[in-house]
Amino acid sequence: MGKIAIYTRVSSEKQAAEDRYSLEVQKERCEALLKSQGYSEKDFIYFCDKGISGITIEQRDELKELLKLLQEPGSQIEGICCYDLSRISRSISHTLEIFKILKENNLRLFTCDGAFMGDINGQNAKIMVSIYSMLNELFIDQL
Repeated sequence: MGKIAIYTRVSSEKQAAEDRYSLEVQKERCEALLKSQGYSEKDFIYFCDKGISGITIEQRDELKELLKLLQEPGSQIEGICCYDLSRISRSISHTLEIFKILKENNLRLFTCDGAFMGDINGQNAKIMVSIYSMLNELFIDQL
């Protein structure tokens, strides 16, 4: 198995303090999920953006670095794991852009909520990414 990137993000101090969304909880849940899929701790590479909104990518240096690495020829990284899709982005266009990068590079996506369990090539994955990205953007609109 190759390396798998664990990406964590919180947008505020309040969110960082919540039991459900703290960076530590996100990391622990991702590690547990990946171990259940046959990965080991030596396979994990960590990326974390703290206190940055999921609306934009511009200020998220760790996500930008991860996306750059995913597109490099011969990259050892075979996919991303995150707590849920909202951690990657709350923008429909950005989420679909990232999903396209994953598909073009034959990469995997895991989310702790069970929406994505590695394979993103099926019709269900395409439908799920569309629905989840729309709901994530609507959440921001309601704020």
